[in-house]
Amino acid sequence: MLPGTPFPSINTVDDLEKMNFRKEIAQSVGFANDVFSLKELKDKIMKVSCEYIILKGAFFGDINISPKYLNFISCEKSRSDEPPYKFGALKSVLILTPKRKQFRIKDIVKIYSRRYNFFKSSFEIFTKSGRSYFFNVYVQETRDEIIRIITKMNPKIEKFTNQSGEFEKYDYTNKWLRHEISNFEYLMTINMFSGRSFNNINEYPVFPWILTNYNSDDLDLNDETNYRDLGKPVGALNSKNVEYYLDRYHNLCDPQIPKFHYGTHYSSAGVIMHFLIRLEPFTSLGIELQNGKFDIPDRIFSNISATWNSCFSNASDVKELIPEFFYFPEFLKNMYIYINLKYFGIYQ
Repeated sequence: MLPGTPFPSINTVDDLEKMNFRKEIAQSVGFANDVFSLKELKDKIMKVSCEYIILKGAFFGDINISPKYLNFISCEKSRSDEPPYKFGALKSVLILTPKRKQFRIKDIVKIYSRRYNFFKSSFEIFTKSGRSYFFNVYVQETRDEIIRIITKMNPKIEKFTNQSGEFEKYDYTNKWLRHEISNFEYLMTINMFSGRSFNNINEYPVFPWILTNYNSDDLDLNDETNYRDLGKPVGALNSKNVEYYLDRYHNLCDPQIPKFHYGTHYSSAGVIMHFLIRLEPFTSLGIELQNGKFDIPDRIFSNISATWNSCFSNASDVKELIPEFFYFPEFLKNMYIYINLKYFGIYQ
């Protein structure tokens, strides 16, 4: 089935023989010979319409699974909005340029079931090289069948499809309590098993604010007042804000709007772009979000202390941190020529 047909399809090898597969590939993508041999594509076990998800958006196309390879070939045409495609990426973020990926089944070491746009229709593979790739196939049953086939062809792949149970099975919490893994490793593991991914800007990994003191020249790590209460979300750290949220919740009487406490979220695409504005692709994404220019200088992330004070005191600001705060200091630097005060603007 070519990309753009209403429903994802699974075709057997016998089906493919009837479809004149060579002609289909030549007409639909035109460049298959550049990457995959026609024999590899013809011998495929499964073909499914999908989206290859990256931080900047999504490529629409097909996954082809053969006995040795998982291949992705994009389609440069727009995608239908009919079910189930309406549950995929927004058309505004679809990337209509050629994209091809090929992975040897034997090089896949882990595969996780994932959500995309809150639907359990995607999966993420991790390869021996340490890289990961995120695919949305629109339908949960299709996703589950892909995982079943891939792990059957390579039984060495670690499969994570019941992630709450598997988290308990591997005893990560007790490993952390016994200091067998670090705080950072434990938090990253929680993010992984909760479905968060560095490939999905809408469900990017989350790390908590730890400190409350960002002004002292010397920080006393034995002083408990320098630490945030991790038993509460950011929005509940300030008692005045808690009163505001409770009051809003109890007094909201709109038949069209369910009652809620927080009007914003601790993590979102906007939060990720805010923190990582000095790194691509987040620079370009941030400029696109602001209609072709940087946000006004006073709103650009430039001061950790001021950001913490806003999260603590502003009832409309409840964002947590991202992992980069704990391992990648370069994201705090204006390292590129076009990222400097001249382009960011002047503070008011």
